Amino acid sequence: MENLKSWAVCVVVSSAVAAVIELLAPEGGGEKPVKFITSVFVLFAFVSPFADFEPLPFEYTQGVEDFVEANELQEQIESQAKDSLEAQIKSMLSAYIESIGAVCESVEADVVINSDKDIYLDSITVFISDGDEEAKRKITDYSRENFGIVPEIKVRE
Repeated sequence: MENLKSWAVCVVVSSAVAAVIELLAPEGGGEKPVKFITSVFVLFAFVSPFADFEPLPFEYTQGVEDFVEANELQEQIESQAKDSLEAQIKSMLSAYIESIGAVCESVEADVVINSDKDIYLDSITVFISDGDEEAKRKITDYSRENFGIVPEIKVRE
């Protein structure tokens, strides 16, 4: 009877941890792997008695530790998503600037993740060393069409 109680607690805790992790998972490309991993985690909790696994002892502190670990994982995922998006924007914009004949010194993109876990592009700053008004207009049009934002363009001489 004690083993059955222990298994039931393990299943409930596993389901709760999985639900919290899925709620914290970012929408988009990272959502499916997180759901898959949490599903496998809960599946193992269900089949553990049939695989001759010893149920894990349940401690209240372990649930808290799991929650803290899930928050840390969420922060890592958000940071990686932010860095990846910024790098992709910089790469695309730099390549476009070079393709129109201007010399791109650097591109700075500021991606923000707000408290609702929405990711958006806050600003773009482009530094070019030579560029006439036509190049600036093309860069502005390209950024508006592809990123939905008008960049700040600075010419360095």
